[in-house]
Amino acid sequence: MAGAFGAYGLIAHDTASKKVSIELLQAGLYSELIGTILKIAIGRTRPIITENAFAYQPFTVFDYNYHSMPSGHTTSAFALSTVMFRHAHTTFLKVLAYLPAGLTMFSRIYQHQHWLSDEILGGSIGFIVGNWVVDLHEGKKHRINVTSFAPLGISYSLNKI
Repeated sequence: MAGAFGAYGLIAHDTASKKVSIELLQAGLYSELIGTILKIAIGRTRPIITENAFAYQPFTVFDYNYHSMPSGHTTSAFALSTVMFRHAHTTFLKVLAYLPAGLTMFSRIYQHQHWLSDEILGGSIGFIVGNWVVDLHEGKKHRINVTSFAPLGISYSLNKI
């Protein structure tokens, strides 16, 4: 999605599309980073491995079976859906923006990869990160500026904000 918005923004010289592209990229990266750190620190066992929802092995780095909480797919899906929601102009598009996130949440539980609480935490993180990223760009509290003057239309300021 970020690539599609970015490519369209560059081709059409559309600053708003480039801004959405950067926000999608930032929200995706930040939510993945937070989710990965929490997965390793919490170390919750996946439901496909055990029926015990309270089985944990914290700080298990390389064993995927102990990376259940929070759901990384749902964290990313909600971060990206939240950015899209914030830029949608109609009620239909706002509802449509969250459809992939809702389906992701359902599918991860259905496939026995996550507990409901994993999904709720992941969705919450994604929602918070997505809103935070859009708020940063709306309030100019960031150092990334989308312009049409730089070769790719993106610049980074080293000045204090």
